[in-house]
Amino acid sequence: MRLARLLPAGLVAASAVCMNFAPAAAQTGSVKGTFVFEGEVPELPPKVKEGENVKDGQVCAADAVPDQTYVVDPSTKGLANVFIWVQRIDKDEIPEEFKKPKQAKITIDQKGCVFVPHCVVAQEGQTLVMLNGDAVAHNVHLSAVRGKEINDLVAPNDRKGVERPLKADLMPMPVKCDIHPWMIGHMLILDHPYAALSDEKGQFTIEGLPEGTYDFRVWHESQGYVKVDAKGIEVRAGKATDMGKLTVEAK
Repeated sequence: MRLARLLPAGLVAASAVCMNFAPAAAQTGSVKGTFVFEGEVPELPPKVKEGENVKDGQVCAADAVPDQTYVVDPSTKGLANVFIWVQRIDKDEIPEEFKKPKQAKITIDQKGCVFVPHCVVAQEGQTLVMLNGDAVAHNVHLSAVRGKEINDLVAPNDRKGVERPLKADLMPMPVKCDIHPWMIGHMLILDHPYAALSDEKGQFTIEGLPEGTYDFRVWHESQGYVKVDAKGIEVRAGKATDMGKLTVEAK
């Protein structure tokens, strides 16, 4: 108190700020956009027809199994299940609150001999929980490029699941059931949090990016890497950079 009486009021206030508050966290921005399908949307036949003579047909052919390669919104032609991620980032620049995954576990279920969800974005450090909602056995087989391959049998009606830690890889990898070969999904596992998957309207958002300029990679199961204008994207703190409509051509 004696020191406060000797200092000008402005210096007292500044001292209080320095003593009582930590430095402000690094400000971040975000990017958003919409993937739009260009061309005639193909009418894909079901992977398994209702009543078809296939392995475990009493379950797997009880209903038709749809082909989910193209999930396109009929009104906007927004394309779902497009992966987009930051190609390269210095991990030291990632704010502390974004370094660890927001969710400790991520789940893949199997229902009607289909992977649910069809596509998944994950982060190294998360645990994959593999469930089975069918009355027949499945296996979950992730074929890694440089990460950790996973190949586990999941018993019928297993609602507790099989758990495995996830290791980052270079690109989206197929998720297969070797027992039922039409069952294919995809998963992207990164060692940073800056990735997204477009929703049923084709929309995506990536948050928490430190201010800077970024190159993004884009991938869809119909053609692999997609050529769109996703390089040199500038992100400003406190702002949402809109990448607009990104066209994915029919192949």
